[in-house]
Amino acid sequence: MGSDGNPHSTVNISPPNEPGENREEYFRKRAPKIASNKKALTVKLADRISNTESNLKINQRLYQKYVKEFPLFKELLYNQDDVDLLPMWNRLIQAST
Repeated sequence: MGSDGNPHSTVNISPPNEPGENREEYFRKRAPKIASNKKALTVKLADRISNTESNLKINQRLYQKYVKEFPLFKELLYNQDDVDLLPMWNRLIQAST
């Protein structure tokens, strides 16, 4: 549900692009917004699972990029108390090792 109470509202989790930033800096800025919104986090996890699993088979270079980024991704977004998302996290952990 969006902040306006509408279940069909979109959630903007991306700050404006800032020239010259790398993926890590950009993700560090976005991560707090993602982590604070369960729908955004669920979508981000689903996207990362899909990208990691599919690239294992079709693009090793991209797969290795996701594996390399995984520790930071987990550090900034993982919450062991959010039991609803543990199955998704477990699948991503398995795909990233």
